[in-house]
Amino acid sequence: MEIYQLAATKKTPKVILDHKKGYFEFSGIAMPEDTVIFFTPLLKKIKEYFKATEVPIVFHFSVYYFNSLSSKMLYEMFKVIERNHKKGKEVRIEWLYEEDDESMEEAGKLFLESIDVPSEMILSES
Repeated sequence: MEIYQLAATKKTPKVILDHKKGYFEFSGIAMPEDTVIFFTPLLKKIKEYFKATEVPIVFHFSVYYFNSLSSKMLYEMFKVIERNHKKGKEVRIEWLYEEDDESMEEAGKLFLESIDVPSEMILSES
């Protein structure tokens, strides 16, 4: 399995799925022109990754903005993570937020409270 990477654009986040390190990063802005086209391959890769490895995974989210359609897809991503955690996969979610960004802090809390996965809210130092 290859490392899956997408560079950030003005409307899409940086994405890294590194199966060797057990690291997933989703950072930046998420408001793609076509949410389904952007998220479907990403969700597929995450599902494949869970099937292919036993390495513990840290899911690192550092999002500055997402639109409502991306919110739905992020929720689906969290549900995929939760389903695999319930199957015994070792996972942890980190949600980073800026001190003055109450909307992303609240979004992180809502996402993380809606699933049963080890998680942490982290105040970003940048």
